[in-house]
Amino acid sequence: MDNIKRTATIHALLTDKWKQETAQLGGEALVSAIVVLVEAQESILTRIEEMETRQIEHQTLLGDIHNAFVDGDLEGHRRYHKTMIELLEERRRLTAAVKEKTVSGLIWVLVLAVGTALWEEVKRKLGVK
Repeated sequence: MDNIKRTATIHALLTDKWKQETAQLGGEALVSAIVVLVEAQESILTRIEEMETRQIEHQTLLGDIHNAFVDGDLEGHRRYHKTMIELLEERRRLTAAVKEKTVSGLIWVLVLAVGTALWEEVKRKLGVK
């Protein structure tokens, strides 16, 4: 039942004539209780309609997300990203290893250069060629 029909039905129930007849049957407390129940029902039905609307919107968004992937292959897309991350991590490790070996090599070159210079100085002082 759409909002307009439901609202018209609820307002028809809450006419003055209905309130008078209900008051005669059970008093003003009964009228108040029924009015509260009817208003609560209206509120609940409105919220249900809102939830149904949001559910349709969410289903549409989910469809859009699914269609954003090639052939709707979410798992393949996830595997692709996992592979790319692993490749980047491997590249970082390789870059770090190259830097480490380069620094180590430069230190050895420096040690050998200093050692050679010292050796040559010792040979020169001793007169050895």
